[in-house]
Amino acid sequence: MAFFDVFNRLRGRPAPQSIADPLERAAAHLQCRQPRETLAVLAEVKALRKPRCGVDLLRAKAFNQLGNRYDAAESLREELRWFPDNTEARSLLTQWAPPLPPLPDEIDPNLRQVLQGIGPNTMLSWQRLGNLWELARRVTQENIPGLIVDCGVAGGGSTTVLGASLAQHGGKDREIYGFDSFEGMPAPGEADRYENVTAQEAGWGAGTCAAPMTAVRDLYQRLDIQTPLHLVPGYFQDTLPVWRAERNPQIALLHADGDWYDSTRTIFEQLYDCVTPGGFVQIDDYGHWEGCRRAVDEFAASKGETLALHTIDYTGRWFEKGKGGNAHA
Repeated sequence: MAFFDVFNRLRGRPAPQSIADPLERAAAHLQCRQPRETLAVLAEVKALRKPRCGVDLLRAKAFNQLGNRYDAAESLREELRWFPDNTEARSLLTQWAPPLPPLPDEIDPNLRQVLQGIGPNTMLSWQRLGNLWELARRVTQENIPGLIVDCGVAGGGSTTVLGASLAQHGGKDREIYGFDSFEGMPAPGEADRYENVTAQEAGWGAGTCAAPMTAVRDLYQRLDIQTPLHLVPGYFQDTLPVWRAERNPQIALLHADGDWYDSTRTIFEQLYDCVTPGGFVQIDDYGHWEGCRRAVDEFAASKGETLALHTIDYTGRWFEKGKGGNAHA
């Protein structure tokens, strides 16, 4: 019998394993300072894709016990996207969120205003969001034909930046399509690792990175973004082939934020050929998740292409379609 089981029985408490409700069981593990057991229980809850108040708050506390303030803060932001009135989550986010680096003085003041208004609706760095702003500006000012496509909308931060940039630079009539399950990510595969730790083991399994579709529309409305936005719910393997067949789209800017190998490979297989020569592709997870990087590299090899990848930050990359060769990968 484990020490904490004996300890809890002596104190009149049931062992965590014997508690039926998963949230109560996770809380018991947390009280016993068993953060990995806590995350394992909550992973099962998240995989059900049924939002429940307090799940991501408990995930945050487990990450905090592990000394991982970054993932703790992201879990609190996810809690607040679903349950914005959770005062404990909001208070802990203020305490635990790593300090953001100051925005450069030379940053576009309109972009600065948008970034300050996004709040918990994004997991992207200001560098990646700023690069999306710049690429959308170039699409508009260089008159690159096609739609804007955001694969992996989550809370809508990236979509909102894209819409705001188009409106700011004279492209407010250009349509944006946003694809997401709005129920969280699918289950990661064996290839989806960071520094040889699987995404599942790291606490980012099925159902995580979720946000309701209303959170995206509310953010768009709150920041008064007028650019036409179409949200398409569902997993990429289900929605992208149908949308491509129905629309035969031309894409000026593609944001690929699929995290996992399968999701990223689907984005490229379905949409890359639709990107206008001279158009842009930004990849969110190339430098972090091994599966994402492998999917991009394998796809490029299958096309016989070398992508001139430019580094945005430690994980983000972008390239211009048709401009091969080695850049700053």
